[in-house]
Amino acid sequence: MVIGEGRRNLAIVGRGGATINGSGNLNAPTVQIRGRGITIKGFTIIGGRHGVQLIGGGTGTVDGNLIKNATTHGVGVHNGSVARIVDNTIEQNGFNGICVCEHSVADIGFRGDFATQASPNIVRNNGTNGILVADASYAEIESNSVYSNISTGIAVDNSSSAKIGFQSGVAGTFASANTIEFNGNRGILVARSSSARIVENFIRSNTGDGVGVIRAAHADIAANAIDGNTGNGVFINQNSGVNLGNDSGSAPQDQPNNTITNNAGVGVRCLNNSSADGRQGTLNGNGGPQGFDTSCVNSLIP
Repeated sequence: MVIGEGRRNLAIVGRGGATINGSGNLNAPTVQIRGRGITIKGFTIIGGRHGVQLIGGGTGTVDGNLIKNATTHGVGVHNGSVARIVDNTIEQNGFNGICVCEHSVADIGFRGDFATQASPNIVRNNGTNGILVADASYAEIESNSVYSNISTGIAVDNSSSAKIGFQSGVAGTFASANTIEFNGNRGILVARSSSARIVENFIRSNTGDGVGVIRAAHADIAANAIDGNTGNGVFINQNSGVNLGNDSGSAPQDQPNNTITNNAGVGVRCLNNSSADGRQGTLNGNGGPQGFDTSCVNSLIP
């Protein structure tokens, strides 16, 4: 199904368990959106190269669908497109559950900046990352369950940026954490000159670090529960920096992170000309709260 560039303000709604099956053509997306203001709602969308792809500046809402078994991405937002992705289950796709890539923008898990309640997606059992934001793209990610993906839960890569967690929309609307757990690599990765604000999420039981910030990246990481990951709670490497809350203040973005069940490594690990500022809080690991090499700047306070 292709919704072309000339289409505007069109809602396509599946009723009674309607299915769009693209398994017969693995080289094309099952649903492709090139129009403006397009809504795809209430379908089971199976197979294809992508389950749903917005491309060429397309804009739309992907709402309340089951999207599975695409060979590449469950939902791909590509080439300067804009998407709102809400209330879907996105699973068992070959690469990423959601890919916001190539100068694109997405709201994931809530219906715009003035939303008053969450509209969470379940993003699980995908072949690489649960959610990837890459190639100078931007996403706001709130209220989702991202679990059991083969690689990272949420990755922000290649000069991209993201707000992950509390009040990703306008301050004062609503607060709803992401739960990021049981992924096969880090819970969250921020890499290659990217940045992220990561506030009030549950980041636990991932195979690797809870949060990794590497390759000239930066992250503000505050008020998260970072528990039981098999690596470090927070890992900083290769000319990167983090703020773990602020030295003072009571707003969520000022608060330190906490650990109840130790991570397997240390609470905060820093290597190779990187830095950490803010508050240590209870962030901890079996190897202790901190591990900084001599090239790192440690400005953390308790």
